[in-house]
Amino acid sequence: MNIVVIDDHQNTIKLIKQMLDMKGYKNVTTFVEVEEALQYLGLGQKGKQHSTPNEVDIILTDILMPKMTGIELCRLIKQHPIFRHVPVLMMTAYDNEQLLQEALQAGAFDYIRKPFTVGCTITAGNEA
Repeated sequence: MNIVVIDDHQNTIKLIKQMLDMKGYKNVTTFVEVEEALQYLGLGQKGKQHSTPNEVDIILTDILMPKMTGIELCRLIKQHPIFRHVPVLMMTAYDNEQLLQEALQAGAFDYIRKPFTVGCTITAGNEA
């Protein structure tokens, strides 16, 4: 399974990668910058394909990031036919139902509340 993790906090990325590694997920690609993630996915800032995308089975992204929110990122990803069916899991420390509903309406498969455990991350990913 090829997993992409996007979060603007390096410590969160390290924690998620360690948790996924402990569960046997070795193909985990991480990004602190949304632009780098878009480039990896073969997409530009406006969601248009500009290169051959890498194969991705699931995307975990923080909801609130400085340059582009996870919700905006999800909308861009879901516009692209190759990624339309790739599950996007949102991660958030905020207890804001309106924000979570907006994420689901943007095409997110589900969300995970921070702080999270290994089990909830993997369970949500396996359900996708």
